[in-house]
Amino acid sequence: MKGMRVIFSYIIVSCLVFFVSFFSLSCSKNVNDTDRGIIVNLSVEPKTIDPSLNAQIYGVIYISHVFEGLTIRDRNNKIVPGVAESWDISDDGKTYTFYLRTNSMWSDGKPVVASDFVYSWRRQVDPKVASEYSYQHEPVKNAMAITRGELPVDALGVRAVDDHTLVVELEAPTAYFLEVAAFPTFSPLREDIISEYGDKWTLSPETYIGNGPYVMSERNIDENIIW
Repeated sequence: MKGMRVIFSYIIVSCLVFFVSFFSLSCSKNVNDTDRGIIVNLSVEPKTIDPSLNAQIYGVIYISHVFEGLTIRDRNNKIVPGVAESWDISDDGKTYTFYLRTNSMWSDGKPVVASDFVYSWRRQVDPKVASEYSYQHEPVKNAMAITRGELPVDALGVRAVDDHTLVVELEAPTAYFLEVAAFPTFSPLREDIISEYGDKWTLSPETYIGNGPYVMSERNIDENIIW
């Protein structure tokens, strides 16, 4: 990934051009010869690139380049370790213990820790946040009751034992939970960044802090996002 430049542009075009460009990648002609680049035309300005709030395929594409969950999908669409280097599953299938990599870092150099997942998941199911994708967390214990406003967010079945150990309790055995954990809504988030910048945290390279393979270098509203 290092040295690769990805430019997402979203100039409004006709439906025909949209469908052609959406499924095609082309080498960039607008970067220096010493750079490698890919231009991906996604046609529209995303409503949001906040992992908790996004509900568009465009947003998923952006977010997937910047954030990494406990598990990820490889090029063969197989679930493999992401931030979690390994995990244990209880005999009853209801408790997952994830062991996080000690070398997983945020783009500003701070370590990714288990509490980053706790914050993100609680934010996702918080009825005050009103995420359209909060239902994806329904396998996690108490998630549905929290989104209905019946329980506080700290009742969610996720806790940080220490910086590198995350325990997740489920409502019932969920055979596909490792697949679900790879979806962007399960990505970790930085509480300090979001608390300080609020809804504007996604609008600047200085504040859009991720833990994935790409880092935002420019965001030009209604024009492009460059990683």
